[in-house]
Amino acid sequence: MQDRTAVARVRRRERARETLELERARADELRAELEELRSELDGQQVDLETFKGMDADDVELVREAMGTLRDYDDGNLDGEWSDDEIELGGDEDADSEPDDYEGTLAAEIERLELELASSGRTQLALQRYLDVLGT
Repeated sequence: MQDRTAVARVRRRERARETLELERARADELRAELEELRSELDGQQVDLETFKGMDADDVELVREAMGTLRDYDDGNLDGEWSDDEIELGGDEDADSEPDDYEGTLAAEIERLELELASSGRTQLALQRYLDVLGT
């Protein structure tokens, strides 16, 4: 009976370690995705301010290159852009974007933050399991 229990403990330890490693990798991916979404959300304001100091041709080139091309007033060639003329968005056309792009990003950020917090709790529980089980 001792051998079976010892084998079971070894297997459970291995499984818990593997699961903990996977959960840590998942958390790393969540953090990277959060960083990307936060920079997209904050980057829109940076773009808006930066585009105001550029000429229209350069704005268009930058937007195309960075995947932020949206409909805007082509007639504005003097580099003077109002907040209303510079629409911000993602890498798809305006028609396929949600009406509230910033709200959508914010909601996804909140969802990912909750997932990351849950992952942290799972990692702690797995580590406690390993501690009690004995490593």
